[in-house]
Amino acid sequence: MDGNIPRSPQRVVPLAGKVAVVTGGAHGIGRALVDELVREQARGVVVFDRDLSGLTSLRESPLTAETAIVACEGDVQVPDDLARMAAEAEAEFGRVDILCSNAGVMVEGGIDVPDLAWRRSWDVNVMAHVRAVRSVLPGMLSRREGMVLSMLSAAAFLTAPDAAPYTVTKHAALGFAEWLAINYAHCGIRVCAVCPEAVDTQMLRTSLAGGAAGVRKIAAQGQVLSPAEVAAAAIRSLKNGDFLVTPHPRTLGHAQRKWADVDQWIQAMNAFLVESED
Repeated sequence: MDGNIPRSPQRVVPLAGKVAVVTGGAHGIGRALVDELVREQARGVVVFDRDLSGLTSLRESPLTAETAIVACEGDVQVPDDLARMAAEAEAEFGRVDILCSNAGVMVEGGIDVPDLAWRRSWDVNVMAHVRAVRSVLPGMLSRREGMVLSMLSAAAFLTAPDAAPYTVTKHAALGFAEWLAINYAHCGIRVCAVCPEAVDTQMLRTSLAGGAAGVRKIAAQGQVLSPAEVAAAAIRSLKNGDFLVTPHPRTLGHAQRKWADVDQWIQAMNAFLVESED
């Protein structure tokens, strides 16, 4: 394949009047994505989450005057729940223009992590994306227009040293997002893979409390973004048609150094991990 194929410019697509669904949308980055969609004057947002308590303040905000917020309780590990989410969105608004597939789980540890935890990681961090896309893609293809935003992690192409299941499943999820983009770009489907490093969420706070050495060192360096910062970068890139979104400024530099000399990168990461544990 010719690596010098010129890149076609993407048109900026405004989100006003669009209908979105957001998995894991009641808390953390998911809630921040909902806030951004409201600011963009989306016509409707279906918020899918196991715990919808985080929506209380949003429903009371005057910002939502132009946006209808619909709560849908469910679990991304249950295929029927995701199918119901799409059905409710279509029943309420007639279509789904944007899928923000945001739900994720952090499982730390290495090869000793039990199989059940590995399966949960795979189910939430990979198959939830597959099932969510499966539930909305037919309608998007029929209209030849749609947007898929996959909230992933820099671990999808780097590595989270303290978390083998997280790293492996995020790698797989990025592969799925890239596959989607390659296979459906000509059908009007825009795919955006968001890969932040440390973000100030409950997931990060739990990792820090658990003593994850690598995460603790990154946090100590002041490299922690707010959910709002990540969501703003994600929505901006979704409108612009960017595939890979790295909200932390240093992430792309890390990736470039990695692929310029993978052996050296592995040695440096190993040294970083050893130093973190001292």
